[in-house]
Amino acid sequence: MEGAFALILKDIEINKYEAIYIGIGTSARTLVLDEYNDDMNQIYPIFMRTLFEGKSKLLVHFDLELGSINQRTFIEQYLTVNKFINMSPGFWYSPKENCKAILICDNISEEDRFTILNKISRTTLRTNAKVIVQEFSGRELLPSFRQFFQQEFSSKDKEVLRNNVVWDITYGQNCHCMTPLTKYKPIMKDWTTSKDGTVIYDKNSQNFFNIWSYSNEELTKYINYSSEVDKILYEHFYKEFRNIIDTHHVNYRRKLVGDTLLTTTVAYNERSSPDEIMEYIIKQLDPLISILFRMSSMTHQEKDTFVLNLVSYKRCNPYKWYNETINGIKV
Repeated sequence: MEGAFALILKDIEINKYEAIYIGIGTSARTLVLDEYNDDMNQIYPIFMRTLFEGKSKLLVHFDLELGSINQRTFIEQYLTVNKFINMSPGFWYSPKENCKAILICDNISEEDRFTILNKISRTTLRTNAKVIVQEFSGRELLPSFRQFFQQEFSSKDKEVLRNNVVWDITYGQNCHCMTPLTKYKPIMKDWTTSKDGTVIYDKNSQNFFNIWSYSNEELTKYINYSSEVDKILYEHFYKEFRNIIDTHHVNYRRKLVGDTLLTTTVAYNERSSPDEIMEYIIKQLDPLISILFRMSSMTHQEKDTFVLNLVSYKRCNPYKWYNETINGIKV
């Protein structure tokens, strides 16, 4: 694979594609061409055909199954019908689409995947290409993307990367082999951000809004900008909200009956009282509740009732408190 990957990097540097798509685990779920619809088309996804129509594109695929006779026959049929010409084994090109497809019959480990995606994504710093990665093998991409983005980049380079690179077009919602590709695509910005952090509408912006390249503080600036963004932001902040409760409320309940902590933390210890644990939980939840309220359909009265129930935990059965808290904030 190293030789093929070196050729891909060289090809990217020479041709300076405007859009690059890397698909991992993209063998077809059906071998009947008429059944290969846009929902399951991982070879040349609909977002690549629509968002980058008329632009130069590169499709790179990694999947051991691409080497099987049935898969290879089907994919060759699909590419031929869509006016791709076979240039050499594993390399196809469509003059009509201005698009090259490279098929690599190999699996990649998470370590190799990170190395490959890291190097390809960095090419945008020189070419300004859009880079989109989607995994269809069942593994998640977001932890790897966070590792990638936490590397030492200048602020200027970070801005280029967040505008041009997306690993997982579902933003953590639906990354697996059955991802419906008519439902998901990269979120495009229709705004710019001024030097003082003000969000300004800009219909001509061609940049991605890669949510996972921003800190929580930065993300709050984009709340209520669009329902599409709010949906993803809500799930992101709600996951943090649930993680706090699920981790620490178990400790609270165990301490109520004189048991030991299930999860250790630097925030408190075995000598801490149940009330001290609950005070910690409420303190950690407070900023997240404020954020979730901003995206919620709840009335002022419902929000007040939720907060009252939250702080009145002593008067409530702990399991009832838990259920009412995790289910109490309406989208």
